[in-house]
Amino acid sequence: MHAWGTVSLSGGRYYAKVNVRDTKADAHGARVYLRATDQDGWGGDTGPRSRSASGSGTENGCTWNFDDTVSWFEAEECLTEQGSDWTCADHSKINGSA
Repeated sequence: MHAWGTVSLSGGRYYAKVNVRDTKADAHGARVYLRATDQDGWGGDTGPRSRSASGSGTENGCTWNFDDTVSWFEAEECLTEQGSDWTCADHSKINGSA
């Protein structure tokens, strides 16, 4: 699996573009989670949100937007099996100042 994306700030909103690709022809799919934290902590409008892809070479992506009160974003990559998370990496901080 491979997940990637960008975070940009425009007009008082953060735009997080997230993509995920299933890179192997096996029984597992791919999922990426994105969560954000603001001054109130995790949750609310800040996530977590996810995108999945299943089938070798299959990609899925989208852009989510968040208020500019977000302090940072974290991504988590997971392998899936029959639609459920099978194994996941640790969250990786991808943007922000906190």
